[in-house]
Amino acid sequence: MRERGAFSSRSGFLLALAAAVLLAGCAVPSKSGQSPVYSFDPLLNQAWEENTRMEEGKFSRDPRAYFAYLLALKAEENNQFEEAATHYQTILTYDPSEERFYKQRAIFLLRSGQIDPILPLCEEALKQFPTNLDLIQIYADVLAAKGKNREAQEYYAKAMALDPNSPRPQLLQGVLLEEMGEYPRARNIYERLVLLDPGNPLAYYYLARAMIRIDRLEEAQRNLTKSVALRPNFLQARSLLAWTLEKLNRKDEALKEYEVVYKLDPANKEVQERIAALHADPLSRPKASLDEVLVVMDVHTQIGALYFEQAIFDKALDE
Repeated sequence: MRERGAFSSRSGFLLALAAAVLLAGCAVPSKSGQSPVYSFDPLLNQAWEENTRMEEGKFSRDPRAYFAYLLALKAEENNQFEEAATHYQTILTYDPSEERFYKQRAIFLLRSGQIDPILPLCEEALKQFPTNLDLIQIYADVLAAKGKNREAQEYYAKAMALDPNSPRPQLLQGVLLEEMGEYPRARNIYERLVLLDPGNPLAYYYLARAMIRIDRLEEAQRNLTKSVALRPNFLQARSLLAWTLEKLNRKDEALKEYEVVYKLDPANKEVQERIAALHADPLSRPKASLDEVLVVMDVHTQIGALYFEQAIFDKALDE
């Protein structure tokens, strides 16, 4: 993390101060039970005030916020997401002007499965920082997860206006429109996304889904072929490509794709059965219906899946 590197370069005084604070064990629970309150020796407070100066990119002078940040880092390293979210709330209690920590708290609330507190958190943050792209996107994601689709669309549009070159809000808005049954609008967004990010296999995959929904199978097949060329082990895209080739009566090509899917996923019984059926009768029709191959997950599940898929895509680019 960038912040972690900044702290490691601080003076020996701050390191000694942090050690003194940690050894003091000065965290005590608040009466409200919502976030801890930290009591400090007045000399430490005075020393902090005298030896820290607010500079661009540096941390708050409030020692309670700094101590909470140290605890948040420790919780993060131990994958204690709920605890990390609590410590980030403490930071914001003592220093609500630190923009970056609203996002951090929201992320750890998401990781710990706490969706409800994110909406008021983002609302509070966006009053102070109305152009924070990350917070706008997170807010839109949670609105969509709560079924507030129109409001979510509004905030995805804000994110796209702030950063027209960011693929993430476009992809998620397209997924939301698809879930709402607005396939032509979803297709338009995915087409823009392909132009914006032509190396992203997810863009071609979701464009193909929209094309299938409006019965443009040839175009869907071409986009799926591009998707699996960019990521050969993309099972969903390859399975959908095989199904699409079958619908286009290109059985030999479909069989080859099914066989690749089976090699990648040998536990897939449906694919195994489809391979056997095509070998036995090349004229057999695919058993899976359109709705079965284009399963519409709830939006929150889709968002989680997209985060996961995009992380894999980004990692592959790094390698």
